[in-house]
Amino acid sequence: MFEIIAPIIQVCTIPLDTAKVRLQLQKQPVIGDVVALPKYRGMLGTVATIAREEGLSALWKGIVPGLQRQCVNGGLRIALYDPVSLEPCIGECSFICSSFPPFAYVI
Repeated sequence: MFEIIAPIIQVCTIPLDTAKVRLQLQKQPVIGDVVALPKYRGMLGTVATIAREEGLSALWKGIVPGLQRQCVNGGLRIALYDPVSLEPCIGECSFICSSFPPFAYVI
């Protein structure tokens, strides 16, 4: 189920991620001895500025790598679930054979 919903969520949230990255990368412009106002101010202001100056489609820049990442993550999750979660007890690996799942030891 997650493998189907994850790409849909990625398409919906990529505009916010694009705005977040623009806010993180902007530098404080200096004009002479005076510090000018930044180009992007706040999340919604950044989204509005990008849409106004570059067009609405600019908010979805980077969607292809994001969807590729979701496909790889989903594929690995499906392919590795059984081998990792159903590992038989071999030898003296008491932490694998106990009642706790392996990830509980990491947490």
